[in-house]
Amino acid sequence: MAKRPDDDCDPRVLRTRRILHEALLELAHERDLDTLSIADVAERAQVNRATFYAHYRSLDELLDVALQFELEGLTTAVTSRTDIFEDAELDEPPKYVLATVRTLERRLAVYRRVFSSNGSAKVVHGFRQRIAEEIEKKLRDGSLKSVRPLPTAVEAYAVAGSLVAILVYWFGAKSRPSSQRVAGWLWHVLSEMRPGPGGARSRSE
Repeated sequence: MAKRPDDDCDPRVLRTRRILHEALLELAHERDLDTLSIADVAERAQVNRATFYAHYRSLDELLDVALQFELEGLTTAVTSRTDIFEDAELDEPPKYVLATVRTLERRLAVYRRVFSSNGSAKVVHGFRQRIAEEIEKKLRDGSLKSVRPLPTAVEAYAVAGSLVAILVYWFGAKSRPSSQRVAGWLWHVLSEMRPGPGGARSRSE
């Protein structure tokens, strides 16, 4: 599985990078990404350009990493917490999934740009890949099991692709569905899996 952005970094480095992440995302919420410059981000983050270049080579690289961290919460919500199935009836989304969707909603303008056809394919692909890898891992170790008769890797990518497709639709919809409704759609996909016994053997390829 790919490492998370900034794994094993010095805490001081992480702090500076998080400040840059937040500065860029705040500006992206206010203005079109194409109008932003490194100088704009450095000014908002209250650092100089040399500090920026000590951490990132370009705004595109900063955006990719910043959004990976932003989306990490959703990845965790749908892959790393098998206890979410215990927090709700199968016909309603758990509170944790709904809370994560509402967090995304606060930056909806940014995600609408990034997940659009003219946005960042790298960010979207990386997000889908991390979800698929985590789901596949859980299916193989028995933490999750699926009710569908699909090979493990196929199931993982099918679920990840469905989740990302729902978000792409939500971010781009002219008449925006509510966060409650979107959480319900995500949960509908997730509820096709169940907590496993933890030691079950995975399905073969």
